[in-house]
Amino acid sequence: MTPMDHHTAPPCLPHMPAEPIRTPRMFCFPFAGSSSEYYRQWQPGLAASVRICPVELPGRASRHGEPLASDMAALVVELAQALLPFTSEPYLFFGHSLGSSVATLVLRELTRRGAPPPRLFFASGRFPIHLPHGGRTCHTLDDQALIEEIRRLGGTPEEVLTDPIFTRFFLPIVRADFRLLETFAPPEPEPLDAPIEVFGGVQDEDSPPWAMERWADWTSAGCRVRLFHGGHFFIDQNREGVLAAIKDRTHAMCAATSDTLPGRTTARPAETKA
Repeated sequence: MTPMDHHTAPPCLPHMPAEPIRTPRMFCFPFAGSSSEYYRQWQPGLAASVRICPVELPGRASRHGEPLASDMAALVVELAQALLPFTSEPYLFFGHSLGSSVATLVLRELTRRGAPPPRLFFASGRFPIHLPHGGRTCHTLDDQALIEEIRRLGGTPEEVLTDPIFTRFFLPIVRADFRLLETFAPPEPEPLDAPIEVFGGVQDEDSPPWAMERWADWTSAGCRVRLFHGGHFFIDQNREGVLAAIKDRTHAMCAATSDTLPGRTTARPAETKA
């Protein structure tokens, strides 16, 4: 009998499968401005490894009728309460950029509630939340300056950035997500009983390798940093390599009797196959 026999999927998990599954669930936390639809594209490439369960934040996609989240602590409690019933079976976390910060806080909250840890936490595209973010406050920028910041980060087509619909509907979501990231008080590291696999972009100036290695402060189960060619959105620029790395790591996890990552190591940049 699965958790879905006892619990209806909450709003933050709109694509939670109702049928029993043989592979671990991977709860995927979105980057700023994105929705659960982004990670659904990954399922075909990971079908034999994990079941993608994307997390939906308020105010977008299937939750478009709800107010955008304005308080990180409240959001973390909501997500932890929703995910708690599903932690009795093997699961993983993946978060990119904003998503890696939210995932860290949700995992900490789940730990405090007595939940078993995930088999693996993929922290992607952002340094850990206890490091200072340099005092940048992108959420206070005017619309044009915020668009320029989004353009700098990459990942959004130019035709989208120049579309008036983007400014009207999408920009408020991005601004709210930046506000979440820039206004909560960074906590001190609390080592979690879950190995952390860190993904970073070689050309991502905002999250250099030395900062990504500090994810080791958040785990007692080992941390490994893997770098991919690309900038902040290397997960798009090098999607094939990222999915291959997830498959390799999850297959190794399932094959091992105990999953540990000794020490801090940094892997060489992963190439996308031609």
